[in-house]
Amino acid sequence: MGHTLSEPITEKHSTSTDGSRLLYGASSMQGWRVTMEDAHTTLLEMKGYENMAFFAVFDGHGGANVAKFCGERLHTILAEQESFKTGNFRQSLIDTFLKADATLRILPEFKDEQAGCTAVVTLISNDRIICGNAGDSRAVLCSKGEAIPLSHDHKPMDPDESARIVNAGGFVEAGRVNGALALSRAIGDFNYKNPELAVDKQLVISYPDVIEQEMGPDDEFIVMACDGIWDCFTNQQVVNFVREKIAAGVELDKICEQLMDRCLAPKSMMTGIGCDNMTIVIVGLLQGDTKEKWIQKCSRPSNFHAEPHLGRIVQKLDNSWTFWFMHRSPTAKNLTSSYGDNIKKIASFDTVEGFWGVYSHLKRATEVPSITEYNLFKSGIKPMWEYIKDTENQNGGKIMLRLRKGVVTRLWEKLILVVIGNQNHFSSDICGLVLSIRQFEDIISVWNKTSSDKDLIQDLKNKLAELLELPSGTIVDYKVHNSHHKDQT
Repeated sequence: MGHTLSEPITEKHSTSTDGSRLLYGASSMQGWRVTMEDAHTTLLEMKGYENMAFFAVFDGHGGANVAKFCGERLHTILAEQESFKTGNFRQSLIDTFLKADATLRILPEFKDEQAGCTAVVTLISNDRIICGNAGDSRAVLCSKGEAIPLSHDHKPMDPDESARIVNAGGFVEAGRVNGALALSRAIGDFNYKNPELAVDKQLVISYPDVIEQEMGPDDEFIVMACDGIWDCFTNQQVVNFVREKIAAGVELDKICEQLMDRCLAPKSMMTGIGCDNMTIVIVGLLQGDTKEKWIQKCSRPSNFHAEPHLGRIVQKLDNSWTFWFMHRSPTAKNLTSSYGDNIKKIASFDTVEGFWGVYSHLKRATEVPSITEYNLFKSGIKPMWEYIKDTENQNGGKIMLRLRKGVVTRLWEKLILVVIGNQNHFSSDICGLVLSIRQFEDIISVWNKTSSDKDLIQDLKNKLAELLELPSGTIVDYKVHNSHHKDQT
C-alpha cells in the first residue's frame, strides 16, 4: 500500500451532474497515503456520441502519471478506435486498453516510467451497459437492491492469472507478482512486460475482461470504485449503503463522501485496510424517469441484505477465520496491558476468495517493524493467551518455529494455505497461527487445543517439518499456555 502520513488528508474533491438519461456523483480523497495516485473520468456524453456515456476509475501504483494519463486520454483513444465507430463496443474497450498501453510505452515523457494503474471503464448507451476491467478496481450494478458484478478482480493467485505469470517466467509469492505487485493486470508497469512476448502473455497484461449486458427495467445505479473501497466493504454492503442514502434524499456526490468516511481507518494500520487512496463514482440510471421517480424506485423493498451476488463459484472453507494485527512499542513496560491495547481485528473470511481479498493487501514480513504480529485464528477465538479465558485455548499450547530473518514470508503463506485448506485434516486440533516479527529472528507459532497429548503434538511437528520443508537448523519448541502465561515469557 505504500508509505502513510501521520494524519490522513480528508479533503474531498467531488462533482455531480444531473442529465436527462443519467445522473452521477463522484468523489476522491487522498486519505493516509503520502500521494494521491487515483484518477477518474465522468462524461455523460462522449464528444460526437451523444447517446454514449463514459465513466472510469483508475487506481495508480508506483506513481500517479499513468493513472493521470488514462484519466485524461482514455476516452479520446476509445473514440479513435474503428471498432467503436462501427458499434462493436466490447472489442473497442479491448482495443482501447491495449492502445493506451502501447502509446505509453513509446511516449518520450514515459520512457523511464515504472508506474501503472488499474482501469475499470463503463460505457452506457440508451439500452446497454458495457464494462471493461483490468486490475482490482471494480464496477457493480444495483438491480432492485441486488449487487451484480460488472467486473471481476484480477489477482495473481487466480489460477488462470497465476498460470500466465509462471509461463511468462515469473512467480507468485505472498499473493503478489514476483512477490511485489498485488494485481495481475494493469496499464503501464513496463518492468513486468517483455517486448518479446505477446500482449496477452506477459507477467502483467493490460488486456481487459469485458462484460456487456442489456439494461433491465429494475436496474437502478452503478457504483465504480478503487480497491480502497472494496477492501472495506462487500459489493452488497456498498449497494445497500448507497441505496439507503438515495432513499433518504442524499445527493450522489455526498453519498460518495460519506462512504469514503466510513472506509477511512481511524489509525494508520500496518494492514493497509482503510489507508489507501479512495475514489468512487455512482451513476444513476433514470431510464426515462424523473429524478424523483428514480429515487422512489431505489426506495423499493429489497431482499438483499447480507451476501453479495457473487457471479462465480465460491470456494468455501471448512472454518471461518479472522486476521488480527498487533504492533507494540519496544519501550512498553506492561507487556500484558500493551498487547491487549494494541491488538486489532482486521477482517474475517470463510472462502478462498475472501482470504486472498484480505491477505493480498497485508504488508509482508519484510515491510513491518520489529515487535509486530499477524494472527490468524478460527473466528470466535481471540489470540490473547494473557487472559486464558477462551476455552479453546485453556488446555492448549503452541509449537514455535524460530527462523532466521528473510525466510518467514514464504513459510507463513504456505502454512496458512495448508491450515485453512485443512490438508490431510491438518487443522482439526489447531486454533490459530501467529507470525511474530522480532529484531534478530522471526517466529511462527501454531496454537493447538490439547497440550497433554504428546503423540499428537509430535505428529503436528512432523507434519509441519514435512509440509513446510523447514530450513536446516530450524529450532522447533513447544510451550504450554499456562506455563507461558505464568512465566510472562
